Amino acid sequence: MLEAARLSEADKCLWLREQGIHEEHLTLWEQELRSSMANKQQDQAAELAALKKKLESTLGVDEDD
Repeated sequence: MLEAARLSEADKCLWLREQGIHEEHLTLWEQELRSSMANKQQDQAAELAALKKKLESTLGVDEDD
């Protein structure tokens, strides 16, 4: 994906043929990557919130402070 992104449209067409893939594959892979990254960010945010809550509980800190 990264290699294809750097190419001009004509060069990209040639590269796709050489690789034996279609442009639709690049689009699909990009969508999958974006979705995966969004899910990972959501998971990390949830984990951070849980850790923050656990730390506040351990320290006896009120969430409203």
